[in-house]
Amino acid sequence: MADENSNTEALLSKSTNEVVYYKDCPGCINDLRKETNIEAPHKELFFIWIVALCVGLPISSLYPYLYFLVSKGFIDTNLKS
Repeated sequence: MADENSNTEALLSKSTNEVVYYKDCPGCINDLRKETNIEAPHKELFFIWIVALCVGLPISSLYPYLYFLVSKGFIDTNLKS
């Protein structure tokens, strides 16, 4: 009976309020950055916007070329052949 009562304590107790950050831990670096920067991450949002813009450029430049090929007859639109 004594052994059953001793197992009720939580393994990861949060009794201490001190947070430990490790140097090479990506999660710790992210948590530290979130705690120190209260404002919105404008730099990261700008990078995401640039990537989203660059992903759409090859597709949007390809459609006029395909329209030209189909309209001039270089690509057969008949699917039976």
